Parts: sequence; structure tokens; C-alpha cells
Amino acid sequence: MILWALLLLPVLTFAQAKVPKGTWAMHGSTSESVVAHLQFDLIASGLRARIVAIPVGSVLSRSAVCNTCPKGDERYLKPLKNMVVLQGMQAAGTRWVQGDWLDVEKGFSYAANLELRSDELLILHVMYGGRTKPRKLTLVK
Repeated sequence: MILWALLLLPVLTFAQAKVPKGTWAMHGSTSESVVAHLQFDLIASGLRARIVAIPVGSVLSRSAVCNTCPKGDERYLKPLKNMVVLQGMQAAGTRWVQGDWLDVEKGFSYAANLELRSDELLILHVMYGGRTKPRKLTLVK
């Protein structure tokens, strides 16, 4: 039994998703400007991200609270700063999948996957309603 565990250990450690560390600048889906800075955390329910800063002039700087969030959502009218906008991500090989992305600009939640391309580049794949292909949001260090 121990022999099998030792033989499988390199296989199991090879294909594990890396946890994004530090603060990441998120660019908008329709512009190259930074709309928010996100911090990722690995907790018991999976990987999550929260807003830690909003640059002056960002589309999100118009309101300090999430007035676009659905009224039944616990985040409705809560401060955008420190709000969890990505949650429930599960490791799947080298990617994070089955997450829930809250678009605080539009107030809708979407399915999302995350791909860490390098230590300085993350791609968030968001399935916006009715699309057959995910929209890619870029996050950089």
C-alpha cells in the first residue's frame, strides 16, 4: 500500500492547480483599463477572489456599494471594497473550474473558470448569458 502511494505521489503533485498569490489587476471586458484589484484566497469551499481596491476613474468607482447586485443577494448594497466576486472555484488539473462570478457592474452572476498562465497572467473565462464561448477577462500582477 505504501509503495503505491509513493508511486502515485509524483503524478498527483504534477497536475495540481496553482493558487494565484498576491494582488491582481483586472482589466475590463470591453476596455484595457484596470477596473479593480483582486486578492485570491483558498478556503474550505474553494478558491475565491475579493475586490481589494478600485482605481480612481474605474467604472466601479461610481458607487461605493453594489447597487446593481440582485436584491435577494447578500451583497446587495454592501461595500464593493472587500466584496467576494468570485467563489466556489475547484481545482481541476492545472485550472480552477465551476466558479461563480459576480459582475458587479451589471449585477449578474455567471459560471466561470480560471487559468493561471504564468506567475503574472491569469485568464478568467466567464460564460455570459447566451454565449457559446466564454468571454476572457485578463488579470495581471
